[in-house]
Amino acid sequence: MENIDFFLTGISVILAAFLLAVGIRAYRKSGMRMFLFILLVFLVILLDGVILIISGFGVFTLPISNTAVLMISDVIILLLFYYGVVRGS
Repeated sequence: MENIDFFLTGISVILAAFLLAVGIRAYRKSGMRMFLFILLVFLVILLDGVILIISGFGVFTLPISNTAVLMISDVIILLLFYYGVVRGS
């Protein structure tokens, strides 16, 4: 990974972790199911960034390309949004 890729992925991980923490607090306060779907999206983004950073440092290699990881996480996020819309709040 390039330096700018690490930087942007790091910002994404930090922002996703922050929004996950804020979302957990909001869910506990309101109890709305809608927040669960949003929390899952932030969790997927966080895990995606962590996987990309760790694989970029060479700790382990992914059996698929980084682009495939991003596409898989996009599909998961879209499915979560779809399920949230279909199920409603």
